[in-house]
Amino acid sequence: MASDTSVVRAARVSTAGECAQEDVSDKKVEGLINYLMRARHGSPFEHNAFTFRVEAPIFVMREMMRHRISSYNEECLAGSTVVTRLSPNLGGTTHKKNSTLEIMYRNWYEGIPDSKGRVRKLESCRNIWVRSYDETTLEPQKSKVKDIVRKGVQTTWLVTTESGKQIRSTKSHLYFTPEYGWKTLGDLKVGDYLYRSGIIRKAGEPTIPPRLRQGIQIWTTQMKPILVPSHGTNCYICDKKLSYAEAQLDHVVPVVLDLKKSLDEDNIKPVCKPCHRTKTNSEQKYADRVGSTWSLRADKIISIDTPVEEMTYDLVLEDPYHNFLANGLVVHNSGRYRELKPKFYKPDWDRKLQQVGKPGAYEFVDGTDAQKSTVHDSYIAGCTEAYTQYEQMLEAGVAREVARGVLPVTLFSTCYMTVNARSMMNFLSLRRKVEGSAYPSFPQREIELVAEDIEIEFERLMPVTHAAFVKYGRVSP
Repeated sequence: MASDTSVVRAARVSTAGECAQEDVSDKKVEGLINYLMRARHGSPFEHNAFTFRVEAPIFVMREMMRHRISSYNEECLAGSTVVTRLSPNLGGTTHKKNSTLEIMYRNWYEGIPDSKGRVRKLESCRNIWVRSYDETTLEPQKSKVKDIVRKGVQTTWLVTTESGKQIRSTKSHLYFTPEYGWKTLGDLKVGDYLYRSGIIRKAGEPTIPPRLRQGIQIWTTQMKPILVPSHGTNCYICDKKLSYAEAQLDHVVPVVLDLKKSLDEDNIKPVCKPCHRTKTNSEQKYADRVGSTWSLRADKIISIDTPVEEMTYDLVLEDPYHNFLANGLVVHNSGRYRELKPKFYKPDWDRKLQQVGKPGAYEFVDGTDAQKSTVHDSYIAGCTEAYTQYEQMLEAGVAREVARGVLPVTLFSTCYMTVNARSMMNFLSLRRKVEGSAYPSFPQREIELVAEDIEIEFERLMPVTHAAFVKYGRVSP
């Protein structure tokens, strides 16, 4: 969400008014931006936003966060998110009771206010079970809540699905999908599918695995633009004229009778809604129906928009199921308690290893082959030993948040970084060594690699602003 025009509009708003949206020539844009950069009028450069997904070793993340210029997102949900809780009845069965994350957090840590103004901390507020799902069978399960975490004010985005489900989360929160398994919101797009809770029919023989059934459903939906003309078509059963929006797709030979024809283009034809319902109902006789059950269904994303800053929360769950139902969609619990994967940073063979010169004016030069071998072997040995100790603690039943303490800062971490152009220029001026800079910098090579990729996007989206930044010595206004 960044452009050179955003700088011009922000600079002119006090004189031209908030509705000044007129087009400006490249010459005027260049002239005004150069003046603002030269005279160090910085605030017009703040009314835009870049969001980067950064994957880097922990020691690089530390260097980035020292700048205090950006919002860094962990996986979190909005406080208004409704979680499906499970409470036991006297007869031993369970019933559902929905609560928001914000209220659950308040009750967990602060207690429940009564009619006399007192606050009571009840044991029941910390004895919470939530709806989870077995990721292999898609069958409903339950998980005990270990903790409720408040993660501070962060940017959340509104996700809306085809069935009408809505949820707000950070871009780094994980969603369970039929096609990709667990994916962060930042890696998903409109048209992708999420898993939502829903009722499916139980069937005897022949059976179709749940994942395959969901895949057939998604494929059939995606075939509509190919098989139905934009100007409409006719129902293959009653020959009624249908618009594109009215047309549905039907398997002529039911999937339950011939699974091989489920992905056959010649076996799916456009049909009107009444005929589709009638035919589907008539096909129930082909399966040995034994009732229905709750499971997961595919639900298409139709929008990801409306970013807001708000307080965020997440749950921590006991093994073995680390997911829960939030606003009807399946999401992951806090990464703070997830087993970390053995992905570590190791310097490339051409990484410069020797420091020459005094502090503030030193440079790095190539190391010897012996030094490179030592670095290579030491990194591998250290990371391997640390991860072995980490796994041993997990196997012994030690909490993940405790066990992770032995892992080195070379472990890769992931976050979303949102920053405006002014703050980005400050970051780039310090984290890149470039000839012609008014204030020469000597950054660590690993964070400079991150800065190089960020500057590529800065130059692509705001070429005039970037050129002025370089022209006037790479100094943030």
